[in-house]
Amino acid sequence: MTTIAAQPVNLDYAASTPMRPEAVAAQAAYDASPIAGANPNSLHRLGREAALALEGRDYDFVIGSIHNIRGYEDFFYLDYSQVEPGFIDALLTTYWEEEREVIAWGQFDALGHLTYPLRYIEGDHGIPVDLSKHQEAIDGIF
Repeated sequence: MTTIAAQPVNLDYAASTPMRPEAVAAQAAYDASPIAGANPNSLHRLGREAALALEGRDYDFVIGSIHNIRGYEDFFYLDYSQVEPGFIDALLTTYWEEEREVIAWGQFDALGHLTYPLRYIEGDHGIPVDLSKHQEAIDGIF
């Protein structure tokens, strides 16, 4: 007779697979580098260095993703508690514009984290966002 556990058991090994030591070392070296998180499409020095780091390498898969827009910290760190009316829409408008720049750059295999800002704006801070205002920009990305 088989007994089923009262608590769910996570059998998704992919979500908890230990990283190979050489992958851990490579990630640690990148995290400690000055180009960690730099957008290789940016014209500033760190962006150019990030582009050079990608150039000529044989990567399995490159994800194009934006975690912050110019002039702001990562969306995770922004304080949304006392923003002026219209700030969120302006922030997202800039985000969609910068996503279009990444698309034009094109040096990636997949565009990821398209809803990254919403994870923190709506998810963590509970601020509703009317995406219908951004529908044209979103349609342009797709």
